[in-house]
Amino acid sequence: MKKSILTNINHIKRLIKEIEVIESAINQFDIDNITTFKKSDLAQRVCTQCITTVEMTKRLISEDVKNNINKFNKIKLSKTRNISSHDYDNVDMAIVYEISIKLIGEDILFELENEMKRLEELQKQEEGENQCNQ
Repeated sequence: MKKSILTNINHIKRLIKEIEVIESAINQFDIDNITTFKKSDLAQRVCTQCITTVEMTKRLISEDVKNNINKFNKIKLSKTRNISSHDYDNVDMAIVYEISIKLIGEDILFELENEMKRLEELQKQEEGENQCNQ
């Protein structure tokens, strides 16, 4: 791995946190479709900011780790750079809603948590090997 295991673990933790915030906003504001989403300015802002952070964090994860999180990796986040400018008036909320629903569905959190556990095990092995070599 080019990037350290710990760095990838921290990035995955950040992804999980941001997705949990999206899920919380969707649940708290009782969002069940695009119409109710468009009526909640706060839910729109929360989801837009979280998606922006998820997209930026995804770019920081090493490619070999991305290959292990296929469902998450297939979600097209690259377009969020275009929709999530600081001027929220120009954001396409249908895209934000679609991405939010994909992130909180399809076992994305489960997949990320499993990869984080795998990386934590690798980190423990690496630390054990380093202690043996000293």
